[in-house]
Amino acid sequence: QSKAQLKSLSFGLIFHGIKVKTANIKDVKVIAKTKPDAVVVLSMEESISFFGAIPDWIAQVPQLYLVPGNLGDYSAYPWAKSLSGALALTPRTKINPAFRSNLTKTLGNQPLVGLRSMTLMALAQRTYEAIEISAEALIEAKSVHPERLRQAIAKTNVQGNQIFEKAGFIDQTQYSVLRYGSSGTFSMASVFSPN
Repeated sequence: QSKAQLKSLSFGLIFHGIKVKTANIKDVKVIAKTKPDAVVVLSMEESISFFGAIPDWIAQVPQLYLVPGNLGDYSAYPWAKSLSGALALTPRTKINPAFRSNLTKTLGNQPLVGLRSMTLMALAQRTYEAIEISAEALIEAKSVHPERLRQAIAKTNVQGNQIFEKAGFIDQTQYSVLRYGSSGTFSMASVFSPN
């Protein structure tokens, strides 16, 4: 989806002790020569070509992970069963009705229904909140000094709700864990919270 997302994801995995090797999704032959324990597909429309090019190889990978931009109904493709067992995380965020209304209007009144739209709204709301938190912290800290900003950010809230827990992580973060079946469609399997 972007180099910034690739770096962020790679850093997060490396930070947790996972050995990471990255490759361009178009380098199908290079990817197919690897024998990874898991594959994370970080792309959008290109994932259809990728899965179609190496369905037998991808079916042999012990664990396949998709990002929200990959999620879709792949049941019409002959390789759909190769996605069986693939997992994805999507944020579980209570969407503010006013935010939903404003976002819908901004996007030209497109109907925002379904899991992909919920993911879009959750990410959009988190982004908006991050800007709000940053602005409030700058006002509160009255300085760009990193330590004063950190302390101010830790105290900020959005619509009266505390955002960060004492350790500095977002409080009460939850994700839906989605799992693909052999039909090429996904369903909710469980809920995950890193806190």
